[in-house]
Amino acid sequence: MAPSTSPELRTVRVVVRTGSPLAEVFLIDHAFALVRRSVGDLDTTVDPGVYKAKAKLADAETERLLLCDEDREIDLSEELRVASPAPLSGTTRERSMDAGLTRNLSASIRGGPSSAAEVLLVTRRWTPSPVSLDASLHDSSGLLVPFPTTAEGPAADGAGSAVDAGSYFLRWHGAGDVAVEQTIQATAGWQTQVFVLDEPGEGSGLGATRVSVQMSRAGFDPASAELRRAEEARTALAEERKISSPALEDILERSDNPMLGLFGAHLMLLTRETAQRRSPSARPQAPVRFDAARFERLVMRLQSVLGLDHPDVVALTTQLPGPLPTSLGPISAPPMLWRSWLLLVEASNDTPMLVSPSVWRRAVGSLPLRPFLIWMTDAADSADRLERVIARALELEGPNTDVRRQLTSRLLVPRSVVDSFAPDR
Repeated sequence: MAPSTSPELRTVRVVVRTGSPLAEVFLIDHAFALVRRSVGDLDTTVDPGVYKAKAKLADAETERLLLCDEDREIDLSEELRVASPAPLSGTTRERSMDAGLTRNLSASIRGGPSSAAEVLLVTRRWTPSPVSLDASLHDSSGLLVPFPTTAEGPAADGAGSAVDAGSYFLRWHGAGDVAVEQTIQATAGWQTQVFVLDEPGEGSGLGATRVSVQMSRAGFDPASAELRRAEEARTALAEERKISSPALEDILERSDNPMLGLFGAHLMLLTRETAQRRSPSARPQAPVRFDAARFERLVMRLQSVLGLDHPDVVALTTQLPGPLPTSLGPISAPPMLWRSWLLLVEASNDTPMLVSPSVWRRAVGSLPLRPFLIWMTDAADSADRLERVIARALELEGPNTDVRRQLTSRLLVPRSVVDSFAPDR
């Protein structure tokens, strides 16, 4: 006869499905104590009782009360739809007419060989407005990029063109009608897709939902699961979520999408920072990790696809073990991502030529609109003030290397700028 099982020892299985390896799941008991957490799906056993399952995917969040007197399985994927400026299926800002306009315009961009770079710029208005969103693309000299292919819809406008590979600058208006700018990189053989959403609101959250950049070889597909996954990664990076798990690393190794790779690489670095700072805790920890070998493979693949001169690739390359390649840098334009800028400024302490004073002055008026590096176009006064602070500090401290490094980190000013004001220059 099999031994009897005591009721006190019985457990139940709880499965929470989220539909994404980037989602976070928290299981909270009746005393509001966190008993389990996971990244992706949650599959665990607990004592019978009442629990709350809370799931978060980028900017989407939902929760469900569970009476666990027997095994329970729930699917929260339909409640975890991220916000996106791109008209992608399964997001909170999808609209079929916008998706159709974007797909058709993307397919119609012609004008160069298959190896040419292409740029697609789509502006969308989520609420009715008689005024088109003022967004434009400019080359490195400030000239407006002409778009021979255009399209207009009731709530979206688009333009596209074949262009030379390299750095361009998107200009648009942020909160309070402040003119802002950010870098857009065009890569040979790829279509860089830029989406700007005009939606009322204020605050740093607009950085996560107002602008998106995607890349595709086959044009825009509103039903693409890979583009939607890149949006989830972009918004997670905007909120600096620590979600790098083996499941995410598996996706990054299988995907050839450059934007997903850039977002994913920075999510991996966020996890590395968390692991370095983590102290012992009785609270359940997220099953996240940093795999140095996988990170190195990802960066090397980005190098081969985007090139060693891509500013964001340069930034990620500074995080590889060993000395920097002699062919690396200087960057010709600010990077696309805010965290890339942080890495470049820090690395400039050891390699001052990575970031020149002219590149810094362009992006000096940076705004807290993550995950992209976005700056005010009229910020010359900010640069002048910082330069005066640097000059005064170095005048007082003299040729002190530690002071220069501190100024670089605290003021987010590259070493080339700090050194230019040193008394021993």
